[in-house]
Amino acid sequence: MLIQMAGAPGTGKSTLARALAPRLGAMIIDLDVLKTAALDGGASWDVAGATSYEGIYALTEHNLPLVPVIVDAPSYYEQIPRRLRAIAETHQQPHLFVECICTDPELIDQRLRSRKKLRSQLPSLDGLPPDAPPFTDADGHPQPIHDRQTLRPPDGIITVDTTPGSPVDIDQLLVRITNHQDL
Repeated sequence: MLIQMAGAPGTGKSTLARALAPRLGAMIIDLDVLKTAALDGGASWDVAGATSYEGIYALTEHNLPLVPVIVDAPSYYEQIPRRLRAIAETHQQPHLFVECICTDPELIDQRLRSRKKLRSQLPSLDGLPPDAPPFTDADGHPQPIHDRQTLRPPDGIITVDTTPGSPVDIDQLLVRITNHQDL
């Protein structure tokens, strides 16, 4: 099984991935870990990003025949869900897309500010990682990262609201994942 955790920074992808992994016997492939390692190795922001995604695909391809895999990365580029779906299909495994959302910007900012930061991560809603250029839209206009659209596959989507008042029940999420495995 391949679970793609998606959503904007601070919405709970990593927290849910860490809660799900031991219950599913899954390994986690975290974009921020790979990208930070590339940056620490001297790669530029753009090279680190491209290299990290290629690392995600290679590690998923290598490990999916052995164990369930959880990919922890936003899905801002069309090729991400497409390539992960293709890898899952190659290994005859379901590809589930778990999108984390949080509608409370103050909570998101608090989560970003309080987590242990990796070099590639946003320090806050109004900050940038130290190596990152300003985020822009296709026309070059400044764009806050939280305004970027999550790109989804056509099916196999589970949405999880991590806003307070919408507590995430891991057991219920596991049931939802299990019910989607036949997709």
